[in-house]
Amino acid sequence: SRTVLKQKFINQLVQGSISEKAEIEKKITDLKLDIGNKNLAIVLFEIDDYNIINENSSPHEMNKLISSVENICTEILKGSVKAVSSHIHEGKFVIIFSFENIRSDLYINNIVITTINRIKSSIKRYLNITACFTYSRVFNDIADIHKYYKEAEVMLQGKFFKGKDRVIEESLCGSEYLNLDLSDEKTIIAALKAQDNDKIEKCLNTIFTKFCRYPEPLKLQL
Repeated sequence: SRTVLKQKFINQLVQGSISEKAEIEKKITDLKLDIGNKNLAIVLFEIDDYNIINENSSPHEMNKLISSVENICTEILKGSVKAVSSHIHEGKFVIIFSFENIRSDLYINNIVITTINRIKSSIKRYLNITACFTYSRVFNDIADIHKYYKEAEVMLQGKFFKGKDRVIEESLCGSEYLNLDLSDEKTIIAALKAQDNDKIEKCLNTIFTKFCRYPEPLKLQL
């Protein structure tokens, strides 16, 4: 029953049916959800070919599939930052992250991408299905979550062009920012410490090659 209440609340939250901050915070407390109300980000993902799977499966099999995906999300989220996941409807799932006082966009982005990749590989390995993922920018007011959810829904529609089993990033959908990869940052720092000019130049060339893949002007977000 708590799972049903949690799912109902998160549905209301992402659809904007509940928008009063005090009411949202009370619901979070009542349901004992492990999320805060600032430095938030959401991941939205959808099972590929859900309608075909649904047509060829019994209601019991579909319920088992949805429960299995939810269980995988729950296990992977254990021990990470504060986060809660839920099935929304028809094979679509949302994860709400709360990073509290963490202010590093690079760290947050790394946590989100790592979580996505773990869920993506786990459902493929254990359930033999694929899914498309996308994620939002970081935002600071939980009452605005429905706005970022809608943006993520629009980005997820890009799977029609990108294909199945994809992570659709905001930078591919008109974002003005492109994050510096954590591995690139570490390589540059190591090369600077070692005063290895050739390695620094090689790494910078790799980074700027990435920029050239995007047709719109982008800003580098550090």
